[in-house]
This record gives sequence, C-alpha cells and structure tokens, in this order.
Amino acid sequence: MLLSHINQLWPSFAPWRADLGFGLEYDPPNTPRSNETGLARRSDTVDPDIAALRADYAKVGGMERTYAADNARELARLRALVSKLSDQDLGSMVNEYWTVAGVLGHVAFWDGRALFLAGKLQRDGAFTQSDTEPENVDWINDSTRPLIHAIPPRQAAEVALHIAEETDALIASLSPELIAKIDANSPLNPVRAHHRGEHLDEIEAALAGRDATRRPT
Repeated sequence: MLLSHINQLWPSFAPWRADLGFGLEYDPPNTPRSNETGLARRSDTVDPDIAALRADYAKVGGMERTYAADNARELARLRALVSKLSDQDLGSMVNEYWTVAGVLGHVAFWDGRALFLAGKLQRDGAFTQSDTEPENVDWINDSTRPLIHAIPPRQAAEVALHIAEETDALIASLSPELIAKIDANSPLNPVRAHHRGEHLDEIEAALAGRDATRRPT
C-alpha cells in the first residue's frame, strides 16, 4: 500500500525528480524503522489531513473561503524560511529523527497528497473509497523518512516550496460546487495551513534553540 501511496504522489515531483536523480523506478533503502516518527505532534500520528479536517472543514462551506487566506499566510512563511535557510540550517536536527530539510520534505509529501487529491476531484468530480487512508499514518511517515532524507537538503526545501505553491493554487481554483463536496469525511483537506504551519513552528523553534545554545553566557 505504501508503494501505491507514493506512486500516486510521484507525478507531483515531476519537474524536480530528474534533477534529484530519481526515475519512475525506485528501491527504498532497507532502513530499520522506529515505531516513533520523531514528528511528535498529533497530526503525524493521525493522518494530518484527517486530523486537521475535523477541525477545519467548517471553513470550507462559506463563500469567503477563509482557508485560502490561511494557506497563503503559511505559504508566505514557508517561502521566507526557505529563502534564508543556510546549508547548515537545512542539516540541523529538528528532533532525534528528522532534519530541517527532512521536515520540509515531509511537508512536501503531504502537500503533494493534497495536490493529487485536488486534481482528482477537479477531474472526476468525486472521491472513491480507495482514496481514503487509515487514520494512523506512522507507517507512512516512518517508511518515507529514509527516502526524504536521501534528497539533497537544498532541493528538498525547494521542492517543498514548489509543491506548496502548486497545491494552494489548484485548491484555490476549485469551483464552489466541488468545494461543497468536501466535508469531515473527505480525504482532501484544503486547509493546508494547519499541517504546514505546525511544522514551520517546529523548525523555527529548533533553530532558535540551537542558536540560543551557541550564545556566550
């Protein structure tokens, strides 16, 4: 099922995967996995889109589309962060398991899932049962971690930004009729700000903590 999940998202990386040295065929490294994702927040134990959608889906029904402004705010934060991250920053550890670049790659993965699902909704007009993922996605985060960390850090950051931009643009273009089909049971959460902002907070806190330990006392 993991390969099916990645195969669905892989086209989202089309503009960059050749530069990263990947083709359509890949063999994930045989890396031992931990039961802990290292991304400790609730949206990483539970599918971040399912967890966030339960809280955020009410925003979708209104004509104001408040989620678009939320997405734009967190996209601007992501763009500003990526523009100022040094190579050393990208290689810094956010926690025991994930680097800054790795967390950005993780964000890109889940934004890429939303990009795929938004495209399917726009193309087919509805979701099917096969689009639904289980609530507990530790196995996805643990299994993709070695793949994500194999991407050169600078390119992982750039991919995260490009996919976020594409995802927000496609979601913003969905018609009111399609948006009306998104509810708490939908596999697509158009409020990308929730998951994206959560991990930007983690990165900023980790870098601030690192810098604080370097200051002379």
